Amino acid sequence: MDEEDEIQVGALDESDEDEQNNPGDVPGDEGMETPEPDIEGNAPQVEEPGHRVLNPSRIEHLRFAQEFIHEVSHATLDNGRLDDLTIDYLRYPDEAPVDISDPDTRLSLNVFLSCKNASEQTYTDVRDSILMRYPDSGILSYHDIKSLVAKITGVCAVYDDMCINGCHAFTGPFADLQSCHVCSEPRYDPNEFASSGKKVSRQQACTIPLGPQLQALHRSPQGADAILYRDRKIMEIIEAFNAANPDELVYDDIFSGEHVMDLCETLTDDDMTVVFSIDGAQLYQSKKSDTWIAIWIVMDYDPTTRYKKKRFFPANIIPGPHKPKHIDSYTFRSFHHLAALQHENDGAGLSVWDAKKERIITSKIALLGGLADAVGLTELDGRIGHHGAQGCRIGCEMMGMHKPNSGHYYAVHLSPINPDGPIRHDFDFRSPTVGSKRDTPKDYAAKVATLVASVNQNEYEQN
Repeated sequence: MDEEDEIQVGALDESDEDEQNNPGDVPGDEGMETPEPDIEGNAPQVEEPGHRVLNPSRIEHLRFAQEFIHEVSHATLDNGRLDDLTIDYLRYPDEAPVDISDPDTRLSLNVFLSCKNASEQTYTDVRDSILMRYPDSGILSYHDIKSLVAKITGVCAVYDDMCINGCHAFTGPFADLQSCHVCSEPRYDPNEFASSGKKVSRQQACTIPLGPQLQALHRSPQGADAILYRDRKIMEIIEAFNAANPDELVYDDIFSGEHVMDLCETLTDDDMTVVFSIDGAQLYQSKKSDTWIAIWIVMDYDPTTRYKKKRFFPANIIPGPHKPKHIDSYTFRSFHHLAALQHENDGAGLSVWDAKKERIITSKIALLGGLADAVGLTELDGRIGHHGAQGCRIGCEMMGMHKPNSGHYYAVHLSPINPDGPIRHDFDFRSPTVGSKRDTPKDYAAKVATLVASVNQNEYEQN
């Protein structure tokens, strides 16, 4: 999302005199100095310390969303909590595959992979045993082999403090809080702080940045060749469209869609496309453990391989046992990093050494969408879920099918066979009229601005 989008989201109704005269109604803003209108009489633009969002909404959860959008819009590698070495790798990638031909390096890798389900101490004990028998062996320490594996795979971690009850991560508008905004649980271990004065986080969520993983993918000829599918597929679609009757076209991939095709016209074979997917996981059968996991799916792979486990890129791990209440605060780090990659090299994208082309390229990373189940979508993109007939709110005309005696609605195209129940009609998603009544981006932005300008909760509900 660019700065223009952010301004549209944050725009207030300039005629809203009540809001200008009563800034104290904004929760948490009591005592803030209110700027005067500018010389032309426009509403004041509030910019809080740390370059916070302009014209913050009075509705708390909207104001939080504005701040997350603002920080993502201004994301760089330097303000994304990455260490200096990772930033250096991202900007100046090695111009060769990682060399693992040394026998001691291979031995270290083999032992490390054999101990992947064991503890760090197990690897250290095996290493000590090898050194006892072969003192001249150059087998790597656990720290060194872990760093090498991170370099080969691109998998490294960024940790953010989170509420012990899972309410939210301390990111974005919550970054400087010392206790949870929802349940007031302290951020740091109070006993440790009382005894030593150290701020020890009680719980942390993990983000695995996308950039290093994409660089690692290009670093081998096989990996660089495997992600050329999109470029070939786009050419096939264009040729088929020019040669065939449009009614006979086969839509067999995400790249067949009109909007994705329009986007891909701006991309080259150096660029990459990804989809974000998130879901909750119950890790134990008889123990509460509502852990959430997110992944990146690289859509440039052939669809016969892109959904295999070894092709997924890890994105987030949100530990339980409680369900997170504010998903945006956890996914923020992933999207902040993605935006930073998009901003690199003056918008040209991430610097990548391509083993197939044997040179440094710049790669734009395009986000095609987000995936989740019906429950997860309520967190990911604000849908209603099972409890509303219009799961997309007013975004499309497809109504959910009601399950009798349950109060649940399901987004299905075909009506269930129920001769004793009410007559329902299938939804023809192939109809050319589908989506014809959908808001334009301009209409949607105007509606969002109306919500943001709500002066209180009652007006917000009405809007």
